[in-house]
This record gives sequence, structure tokens and C-alpha cells, in this order.
Amino acid sequence: KVKADWEKEFRVTECVAPSTRILTSDLRWIPASDVKVGDNLLGFDEHVQKGSNRKIRSSKVEIASRVIKRSFRLTLSDGTVVTCSDDHLWLVAVPGCLTRREWMSAQDLIDPNQGQYGEKISRVILKPFELWDGIDSAGVGYLAAAYDGEGSVSRLKSERSNGSFAIRFSQKHNAMLDRVIFELTKLDFEFGSSEVVKGRGCFTLTLNGGQQENLRFLGTIRPSRLLSKLSNISDNLGSLNVKRGVSVVHAELLGDVELVSLQTSTRTFFAEGLASHNCY
Repeated sequence: KVKADWEKEFRVTECVAPSTRILTSDLRWIPASDVKVGDNLLGFDEHVQKGSNRKIRSSKVEIASRVIKRSFRLTLSDGTVVTCSDDHLWLVAVPGCLTRREWMSAQDLIDPNQGQYGEKISRVILKPFELWDGIDSAGVGYLAAAYDGEGSVSRLKSERSNGSFAIRFSQKHNAMLDRVIFELTKLDFEFGSSEVVKGRGCFTLTLNGGQQENLRFLGTIRPSRLLSKLSNISDNLGSLNVKRGVSVVHAELLGDVELVSLQTSTRTFFAEGLASHNCY
């Protein structure tokens, strides 16, 4: 009863603009305004023990509501612009420590030594992903069919893989292989090629670029069989990439604006590619 009363009275905090794009578990970036209770998103570990890595996890939406809150528009060093409440928490790098990360509110990201809402910000927000869009074209359709027929998703077992996975395509050296190589190259996917059995003329293409490129491929090309296989390992897609980050170069105070407030089972989600805390 005490817990229920506490949850009932607990104030809504940490919210994002309705247009903010959120990553779903089936690898689509959708506006926060479209997220509904029961939807499955990708999240990650809220907290970890010292020396451990945060893992990417499947995350169910428990609450989705609208609120009016004091907000900032943050412009990041890579051109990303995100609007959030002043108390919205982002996962940031701790200055002077290569591995330590902490949660920090949007307002606290602003360097007070630069004047009110100054141009220079002292902290870096983790950005594990760049955004991608689904593409409707004949080339993408060809790749989806090819990988559904001859592709595979498998978890890497080496100690250094951190539970990540590989996407591969195998085929004899024929017109189909040539077309797959052409379409991958046209979409800026990099890959390695190896002969399965030397002298037999059958080759395997393995996507390069690690977690980001694997998920971009699946989210862009959307081969249905491989996406269904991904759902079986979606609670361990590897460690959160903590080496990619962007700094805030400008903060604009917007005053009170309408925002979307989300609560997820992991207490985290990805917003505009950034590592975000949930909103309750």
C-alpha cells in the first residue's frame, strides 16, 4: 500500500518532445508521440556494478502520457537537435575517467562558467546509434529477399564480442552474389568476403561496422526471417557502445512546452540515438 501511494503521488519528470525519435525492438525509429503502452522498445541497463558493461535489452512501455514542462532545446556537436524537460536524464561521460558513466539532467549539462545557457557545455552525452530510415526501393527488396533466403544472424562467441552478433550472406560466385555486392555498396554497407571452402567458388559476405551497422542493416533492409531471429536474442544484443558521444554546443530555454513522458521496464530507451533515462 505504501508503494502504491508513493507511485500515485510521484511527480512526472524527465520528458521529451513528441517528435523525438525512439528506437523500437524491431529496429524502427518512431516519434515519441506514436509510442503506446505495451510497445516494445530497445533499452539498456540503467545501472551496472563497477567494472561491468551495460547491455542492450528489450524494454516494454509501461506508461505513455503528455505533460507540460519547462524545457530546453539542445543542439549537439554532430548536428542532432533534441528538446527535453530541464530535468530529463542523459547518460554522460565523466570527465577524466575513460570508463565511468553517470546520469545527468539536461539543465546540469550546462556549464555555469559560460553564463546563462551559454554556448559551451562541459559534458558529453553517449550516442550509441545513428538513426536510419526504412527504404522502399527495388534494390532494398532484392537484398531483403536474398538475405531471407541465404543470410544468417549468429551471436559471436569470442571473449571480446561482448555478446554481439554477425550478419552473413553465402552464395556461389554468380549473378546473385554480384547483385548483392552491388546493392550493399550502393547503400554504403561495408563487408568482408571469404571463400567458404578454398577452390569451391562459394563465398560468405560478413557485414563490417559492428553493432551499429548490423542494426542499421536490419532496420533499413528489414529481411523478415532475420528480424524474427533477432527477436530471439533481443535481450542481449551486446554491450552499449560507450565510446561514441556528442557534446552539447548550444542550449535554448523554451519555457513550458508539451512533452511526452514514457516509462519503460528497463527505465531506459534510445532517443535520437542518445542514451536516455525513462521519464518517471
